[in-house]
Amino acid sequence: MANGEYFWDDGKMCGQMLVPKSGKKPKQLVVFLHGRSGSGPGGVQLAAEKFSEKLPDAVFYMPNGFEKLSGCDNNMIRQWFDIPNIGRDRFVKNPNELSTEDKIKVNKTITGCKFAAQKVNETLKNIMGWYNINLSDVYLCGISQGGYTAMDMAYYSKNLAKDGEALGGVVTFGSGMLGAHTRPDAEGFNSKPKALLIHGAEDDLVPHDLCVLTEKTLKKHGVNVQRHDIPNQKHAGIDWAGADIAVQQISKWMQEREAQNAMQMQSLKNKASGR
Repeated sequence: MANGEYFWDDGKMCGQMLVPKSGKKPKQLVVFLHGRSGSGPGGVQLAAEKFSEKLPDAVFYMPNGFEKLSGCDNNMIRQWFDIPNIGRDRFVKNPNELSTEDKIKVNKTITGCKFAAQKVNETLKNIMGWYNINLSDVYLCGISQGGYTAMDMAYYSKNLAKDGEALGGVVTFGSGMLGAHTRPDAEGFNSKPKALLIHGAEDDLVPHDLCVLTEKTLKKHGVNVQRHDIPNQKHAGIDWAGADIAVQQISKWMQEREAQNAMQMQSLKNKASGR
């Protein structure tokens, strides 16, 4: 068990959490959504070894997926939603290129992702309330299927679009946006947080093309997005391979946020003093 690690359960979700390295009251919240066949505890070591040192005032939450993995008897192996087996290029192809059967499966997957995102949002709001943390100080990290869920939360959730405030940022590892061909135009984004897409150039499960498509889609809709490809990297281990890149970017976002807060505070002081 990592130092400062605890189990949590809010009645809707449960998982592991890691208190701030600084020992102070949390200033930021970082949430890790694991991939299909993973679990919350799997993110603890990653957070402890790669993130907590550089983000000392952040509290980390690693929830467990809602469902036991389809076809698996081990209750500790989880998923956020079910994904029908229709081939690794299922979400890269334009819907017009899919058979009627595959369209149904893709739509079912997107519906499952929407439902999962909504449920995670409810718990996320609870956690924010526990620490009195603003939405702009919340950072989502999603691995593979967890990345699909994080993307849905970040851009489509009405619950996370309050008074023009957006998440501090979203990072995906070996993932992308489901329905990137059509959903943004059909549904519109409710929020546009900054994004970092990390993908293995040789990903053998989630096609690298999905990451490229996601980047293109986000840029088209005015999102500040960066993509980082890791040469020779396959799907397994992409979170560890991209962790240093992710933590550097999140640290930069946090510093920008603190600078913005400082400017706002100074502006208020100047107004109060009549300057």
